[in-house]
Amino acid sequence: MYDFNHAIVKVIDANKKVCWIDPSAKANIINGVLPNISDKFVLVLNGSESTYEKIPLISEENAQILLDQIIDSDVTYANISFKGEAASYLTASGIYSSKEKIINDFCARYIPANNIKANNILQISMPKLNSKLIETINISLSYKNNDLLLKSNLGKIYFLNNNFSIFKEVLNTDIKTSANDLSLKFPQTITRRTVFKNTKIPNIDNLDFVFDGPFISMSRKSSINSQDSIIVEKAVIHKSWIRNDEIKTIEFQNLKDIIQSNIYNTVAIIQ
Repeated sequence: MYDFNHAIVKVIDANKKVCWIDPSAKANIINGVLPNISDKFVLVLNGSESTYEKIPLISEENAQILLDQIIDSDVTYANISFKGEAASYLTASGIYSSKEKIINDFCARYIPANNIKANNILQISMPKLNSKLIETINISLSYKNNDLLLKSNLGKIYFLNNNFSIFKEVLNTDIKTSANDLSLKFPQTITRRTVFKNTKIPNIDNLDFVFDGPFISMSRKSSINSQDSIIVEKAVIHKSWIRNDEIKTIEFQNLKDIIQSNIYNTVAIIQ
């Protein structure tokens, strides 16, 4: 399990920049590190001067997902950018999957609406996704959001837990009975900016919070600009894994409490 069992290539260019290339990967990255080899120990074979090294951890500033969405009546307009290692999920997917499957999977992961499928989409612009080099990927789309805002006796409700799946995994981890480490995939920054057109959400600043933790940091900042309400949410994942001994700590319990109170127990009421 802990033996060296996979061959990759360490490349050093003329400017002494180091790149780690995996010839068997579906795609590779020049300005970053592949998630599957990040933070791993490696034996570099170089004639008689072999060295024992560690591949760098992915930079949370380099791997970013930026979602900008405008909710205008029953239609949502969204622009999403995947930068650095965060683009590895979609890179080369056009070689192995149909466009419909890619769109359905993409929507399930990143679009904050329930059960959205390709036939809900009014317009979409995305690259062919057939490159084997991981670079920034930009996608824009508009879709019918019939189930994005739910009805209540107080007005329409927007759930603030939409499509942050890593938070659900944290909440589902039982501190007392957990026997495994918890995967956070890899360090990255996820930013979501939501604009509610021609809508003023009352007491919108009550939704704001800031949390800095050793595993994940989060924040939400809300404002009203002219006739629009704006909510900016940010999650910074600092590690690839939370070790099982770390799951037993007060820091992990604090993380669970913050997610429960500020993500899953919080909604925006649109009157």
